[in-house]
Amino acid sequence: MLKRAAKINQVKETQKLQRIEARQKQKEIVDTLQTMAIIFCVIAVFIIGLVVTFKAFAYEYKSKQLTRQQKINQGLIKEPKLVLCRLKNRKFTKVKWLVFIRVLTEHLSCHSKM
Repeated sequence: MLKRAAKINQVKETQKLQRIEARQKQKEIVDTLQTMAIIFCVIAVFIIGLVVTFKAFAYEYKSKQLTRQQKINQGLIKEPKLVLCRLKNRKFTKVKWLVFIRVLTEHLSCHSKM
């Protein structure tokens, strides 16, 4: 009986030591993973800082094209002034037709010069 009790105690001690070793290995793995995570975070912050710094110094201002309305407001474009021709819609008889054509061409030519 003593031999059996001694053997049971020895098996229990062996199992206890195996559990202790397993916990230690698990704790080492967790510590290693935590260290790697901290190192990864530090490197990520450093890289992000570098990227932001390089972008800030690499930015070059480029002026945009002005819109048509902005060019008109600044006087860079002169819009043609259109005038309504009163003579265009008038109706004439055949006798006055030649006179009307001459007046109309003179009228239109003076408008096109503006």
